[in-house]
Amino acid sequence: MTVPPPSSTFPAPGDGPVAIVGSGTAGCVVARRLVDAGHDVLLLEAGPTDDPTPAVVRSLDHLRTGTLTDRWWAGLTAARTSSSAPGPYPAGRGLGGTSMVNGLLAHVDRGDPALGARAEVDAAADRILLETARARADEAGDLSAALVAAGSAESAMLARRGDQRADVVSAYLQPVLDDPDRRRGLTVLGGVLVDRLRTTSDETSVVAADGAVYRAAAVVLTAGALHTPAILLRSHLGRRVGEHLQDHPSISLHVSLRSRHHPTEVVTSSLVALDRVQLVPLDHLGDPRGLDAALLVALMRPNGAAGTVGLRSDDPNDTPDVRFRSYDDSSDLVAMRHGVRAALRLLETSPVAEIVASVSIDDSGTSPVSLADDDACDEWIRRSPGAHAHAAASCGIGRTLDGDGRVLGAPSVYVADAAAFPRVPRTGTHLPTIVQAERLVERWLRGRMYR
Repeated sequence: MTVPPPSSTFPAPGDGPVAIVGSGTAGCVVARRLVDAGHDVLLLEAGPTDDPTPAVVRSLDHLRTGTLTDRWWAGLTAARTSSSAPGPYPAGRGLGGTSMVNGLLAHVDRGDPALGARAEVDAAADRILLETARARADEAGDLSAALVAAGSAESAMLARRGDQRADVVSAYLQPVLDDPDRRRGLTVLGGVLVDRLRTTSDETSVVAADGAVYRAAAVVLTAGALHTPAILLRSHLGRRVGEHLQDHPSISLHVSLRSRHHPTEVVTSSLVALDRVQLVPLDHLGDPRGLDAALLVALMRPNGAAGTVGLRSDDPNDTPDVRFRSYDDSSDLVAMRHGVRAALRLLETSPVAEIVASVSIDDSGTSPVSLADDDACDEWIRRSPGAHAHAAASCGIGRTLDGDGRVLGAPSVYVADAAAFPRVPRTGTHLPTIVQAERLVERWLRGRMYR
């Protein structure tokens, strides 16, 4: 397959600094690759940038990161469906972003059209610096072990380095920070909440909420699928910004175990694939020795794409107005209903049934027997808070962006995070976001050959 030359006119080293807004997954990847190519990079982050790897982050028990209040966006909410009220929506902040606090799952489907041309995706995937490895059999908790024994589950790929979390700061930025020569090309500023961008024919400025102005030859937005469109909306840049927002709609079945035989630090060590739906066992809910577990049901290939990101006001301190509108497409609701019932059948199948004391569908202990009626099941799915947080596609390539991730009508502004996907990927968004950032930055650098 021949990959067409990029159309990018990304500035060359020496043309001026490149400002990257957001130091999460994509931001760290872009910063590393641009510094390696000789660019001066200014990496701006709204959250903290000191002590990037506190001990709790290193644990393979990702639920422990819930205690790191400065690592999560405070007050961020989202309406999961058209009829539901907004509820808390988790999103990481600070150096490393969500890669420091996510569930560690690190899968990517190289043939997923959401990622771009297969030849470019393969090349980008081969360049990934983040370490990944499958969960070991001895790390499986009771629920995962039973699902594997039943022949239903496969081991999960995790972002890990031995017995510790692997993150983009360690993989991409730390080698630059530790090298005095390369370190001169990278400036990292924390506590910079970006208000908007101002563009002219030869320069783009990043304007912070405190009035500080950072001038750059180009700006790369990597603030995430919810905050990147908010910055573009406040800047009055781009077309169809905030449209087509998607997530992986999901619900949770609470599972109480009869006893605990295999305490495990790892929360998720296996996955069950069921056509459009994925089942994700959580072997514990915060206490590796407790009897509480869960089985998540997630729709990994939603058809609906009616979600939006908007502004509550022009104040950058206001969180975006996020509305996913999951299940507006009736086929998604039907797929989830089938997924829920498949999960319930699996929990009643040997050897899983032998370890399960009870299953409930809410904090009150309601039995799943109430889901026998289709309408009742659909209503429960609609009103249940989502378990995944995989926001994507709010500034998609082909709508808001050209094929290089450049904002249409703003030639010096680029997007390289999960907002740029044309639709939500078929797997969790962490590894696909790294692949996309690798792919896009290569196009920018290669595009200079065609100027």
